[in-house]
Amino acid sequence: TNLALTMITKLDEELKFAKQNGKFKTAIDQLNNNLIKNAGHIPGRVMAKAIQQYGQLPALLPVIHNPFKFFYSYNEAAKLSGGALPVFSTESIEYLKQIETYLILP
Repeated sequence: TNLALTMITKLDEELKFAKQNGKFKTAIDQLNNNLIKNAGHIPGRVMAKAIQQYGQLPALLPVIHNPFKFFYSYNEAAKLSGGALPVFSTESIEYLKQIETYLILP
């Protein structure tokens, strides 16, 4: 769990940096090796558990086909965790929404 929480925090840092600078701070191969191990399952399991634990699953299910909604649902859950889980920054969420608009909602 500590590894997953660290990975979520580092992903937030990368997303913030990308929003501010138009590129990731870390080379993509390093991101794959360090943050997205096992196809994202390490942080994803913690994120999914939080979505369920903090009551965000009903809102996620109708839009589950949109992978960005998973991040937004997790973030709402993390806010409800009382500091137990890392929350994605406003900059990171804004960046994800920009990508979502480009890829999913054209």
